[in-house]
Amino acid sequence: MVCEHSLLPRCVMKWIAVCSLMGLVAVGGGLSCAEAAQPLLLTPEPAETTATEGFTSITSEWVVQFAADNADDFLAARELRQEARATLKAKLTTAPLQADAGQTTGNVIALREVPAEADAPPLFATQGYRLSVREGRIEISAPTAQGRYYGVQTLRQLMRGAGPEGLARMEIRDWPALEWRGISDDISRGQISTIADFKRILANLAQYKVNMYQPYIEDMFEFDANPAIGEGRGRLTKEEFTQMVTEARLHHITLVPIFETLGHQDRMLSISDIRPFAEITDPAARPWSFAPANKNARAFVKRLISEIAELTPGPFFHIGGDEAYEIGEGQSAELVKKEGRAVVEARYFREMADYLREKHHLQTLMYGDMLIAKPEAFKELPQNAIIIDWGYSGTHESTAKIKAAGVKNFMVSPGIWSWAAFYPAYRAGFNNVYSFTNTGKEQGAMGAITSSWGDNASENLRENNMTGYAYSAAAAWQKISPTMDEFMRPYVAVQYGVDSPSLVDVETTLGTQILPDGMKAQSSYHASLKIHEHNKVWLDRMTTLKTDMEAVRKEIAKARKTVRREADHLDSLDHAAKRYLYMADRDLGLARITKILGKKKSGDLSAARRTEIRRLLTSLRDRHLDLTNEYVRLWLNRNKYPMLEDNLERLQRQTAELQNYLVQLEAGNLQRAPSPRGMFMWHPDDADPFTTTSEAVTYFSRLVKVKKPVAKVDIHAWADDRCTLFVQGEKPGGRSGTATFNTVAAEWVASPGFKEGDNVVSMSVKNGFGAGVAICTIDILYQDGTKETITGDKEWKTTRSTKLARDWFKSAPTGKAWGPVRLLGNAPLAPWTSMDW
Repeated sequence: MVCEHSLLPRCVMKWIAVCSLMGLVAVGGGLSCAEAAQPLLLTPEPAETTATEGFTSITSEWVVQFAADNADDFLAARELRQEARATLKAKLTTAPLQADAGQTTGNVIALREVPAEADAPPLFATQGYRLSVREGRIEISAPTAQGRYYGVQTLRQLMRGAGPEGLARMEIRDWPALEWRGISDDISRGQISTIADFKRILANLAQYKVNMYQPYIEDMFEFDANPAIGEGRGRLTKEEFTQMVTEARLHHITLVPIFETLGHQDRMLSISDIRPFAEITDPAARPWSFAPANKNARAFVKRLISEIAELTPGPFFHIGGDEAYEIGEGQSAELVKKEGRAVVEARYFREMADYLREKHHLQTLMYGDMLIAKPEAFKELPQNAIIIDWGYSGTHESTAKIKAAGVKNFMVSPGIWSWAAFYPAYRAGFNNVYSFTNTGKEQGAMGAITSSWGDNASENLRENNMTGYAYSAAAAWQKISPTMDEFMRPYVAVQYGVDSPSLVDVETTLGTQILPDGMKAQSSYHASLKIHEHNKVWLDRMTTLKTDMEAVRKEIAKARKTVRREADHLDSLDHAAKRYLYMADRDLGLARITKILGKKKSGDLSAARRTEIRRLLTSLRDRHLDLTNEYVRLWLNRNKYPMLEDNLERLQRQTAELQNYLVQLEAGNLQRAPSPRGMFMWHPDDADPFTTTSEAVTYFSRLVKVKKPVAKVDIHAWADDRCTLFVQGEKPGGRSGTATFNTVAAEWVASPGFKEGDNVVSMSVKNGFGAGVAICTIDILYQDGTKETITGDKEWKTTRSTKLARDWFKSAPTGKAWGPVRLLGNAPLAPWTSMDW
């Protein structure tokens, strides 16, 4: 016969192989897979497992024994009893541990402290354990309470996978590959949990043997130093933070706050009392970083550090330090000119690290990206500082560079790709975790800290991140990191309490969606709705997406009847599937409306055609309104309210767009949108801008010579990912001066601004990932009735110089820094076929 799972996880195959050697699996006989051997569905997979013959059934007659004076073992035993009651319907009792295991009679689960074995791996002595499942006795032994706690987590997982016969008997010897297995959780740019949800997150992480939790704090703390910091954003109170620390300790998790001490403080530095501490003090500019050269700024940051550090038991404190690119452009300009930016920042970090050590006895963690370009700057840091090497792509050369710079203490930090999304892009995220965690093991990292981020308003519900968190825990614990396929079945069995191929398919399908041309699902979902010609490749993908998500929703409906744990999370999975399904139906529906309209307005159509359009638009509007209401409910189930507004506003905007189309339909004015016009251009240094470009800011500028009086000028500008348009040295009026990949083009409509003679049109473009492009089309109507259109051509100049004047856009592009653009082709052009014009 054939097993239901033809592609079994490595742990299952190893279990069957072991059982086969012992004669427990019939070869060529009539035993089913379940009769032959219970799959060992554990995650992380234990280092060593030996199967023994038979099964052990745990009932209410069993007793949990532990040392009466050990509070940690008491808490571990409590979790074990709760699991047995919930999973096996067994009400276990407790009793003091017997000094001699041989004196114990009856059915016992014993938590026992034992000395470390002389030949045991180093991490076995601190975090390892042995788990023995025998007839009438289960023993978890370890040198430390932390190790015994991890043994309890493994036993809890075994309980969830137990069949009617009970637990398969076995001997497990287990320890981690990396000392620290952590999660960085962004609570500053969107969702911030209620205390109940924070506790739920910590308990969930603990069952996967995560031992470090890093809440990412920018301004999300109630500081006495300035009560305006984080006000109205759901910030953490000191009581809430203390509760988080206490809960983490119960689960052997070290809570390490990430407080940004340099950059990423635009909201805090926008407060008038704090603005003088910013690197850039110009009120017209957006602040980002504290000024290292300002001693009052440094003193203020230390005061903030102390307020959090006083509540942090240690041993670590994370001072952030990433992406502070503007240092040297303001108050610290003279210092940076003398010492160099990397050295200035390193000395600033050293001052903060010394303060933490001397004042609070805490060891510093910090990001290393601002120093990697000048590795000698690492020598300015305290020797015990721990560098967090973060990276979310497929290459990780930075780790070797940090190590070569003499850094002894470092951790790697991949990401689960949960940012700028309504569901994590787990295909990319798992690949990143797999490769970067393995790099960390090879290079001797202390640990792996996996990040989730809340960019773009943290739309992805944070509970969806648990799949990625559990995978990263397995990758960091196991000597050989599992693949996605190897991980998913054990994870589903543990997380939901049921071995479900259907839920494996659901989790995998939702997390591995790829859209054409590298389009991100969130960007596509929130793109301004347009009735225009749709790309066939895109429409074909929407058709398969619709089929996939209809199947996912059916499987979720079936799973509701079988799951034993985390049943409420199925609502979030279903919401993500409905989002994808709506997006597919929306784009297919708009394509149908485009075809119906042709070149006509809705008032010129037959009644039957108008009725069909009305039905499509009404259905989409009502579905989207329902999705919005459901999203609000799911958000508030686990999170505070304040930062919901950004997402709510974005969702309501799309509902309003659909309603507006219905109004235009009834007025007879609904028609197809104009197609984009013009020539795409880019910087010549990127070999293939259709797939990958530099993340540096790219500047474009053109001198436009006008020889006769102008009646009107209409300028459209758009870029992948983001552009700001300048005309005659100013941001334009009209619709907008800024455009992003998922918004309509920036537009400038005026006549007085353009004049006879020289005119300057400029764009600054920032691409964060993948393909990059810019387009600008200038339509000029002259007073004599003639017209002229200017778009991408050889008169446009481009540069990536970091030494441009701050008002570079006010004058024509001259000088050696500027060179000709690379022309890519006329719009529409893949992969930018669905841009909004």
